[in-house]
Amino acid sequence: MDWTQLQLNRLTKGALNAPVTPLVESSKVLLVSAHPLEDSLSGSLAGIVEDELTANGHAVTRINLYNIHGSPFQPSLTPTERRGYFNDGYPTPSEDVKPFIASLQDANKLVFVYPTWWFSTPAILKGFIDRVFLPGVAFRLPHLESKEEESYFGLIPGLTNIKKVGVVTTYGAPRHIAFVSGDCGRNFW
Repeated sequence: MDWTQLQLNRLTKGALNAPVTPLVESSKVLLVSAHPLEDSLSGSLAGIVEDELTANGHAVTRINLYNIHGSPFQPSLTPTERRGYFNDGYPTPSEDVKPFIASLQDANKLVFVYPTWWFSTPAILKGFIDRVFLPGVAFRLPHLESKEEESYFGLIPGLTNIKKVGVVTTYGAPRHIAFVSGDCGRNFW
């Protein structure tokens, strides 16, 4: 990808086209959307992203956090889940998050579609990250691993199957307001 062209696209707010990287191989994409209204702009964008990926030969698993079998995803860590962080090993995932972990571990690309609310991600998406991207899943700790990895400095990546991450977000304020506020919705990733 041409870095200069990408920066010019960003600086000119789209007046100059961004470089297009052709998708060469098909892949397994996990698409996570986070808006309570399917007919919202974010809901429509998630549908467009899914349609385009499918049309280009990618296998897409879509998770709408506001409609998991008719109910919203429960974003709050339970007391049991939080206590699990302090065990001698990795926390045991709750039964309701195990399917999401399996989808995450099966995918090689990850796309998030959400509105930026209060200059950040929606709480339901942050809760999804908290509950699904667990130690032992998203990363491993050197002191809990074999002797070879014990000398590893820092966290050991756990989701090496994910090769690309994409974010599609909308803002309710002009770009300069988001910039002045620190653009937390973009910088989160």
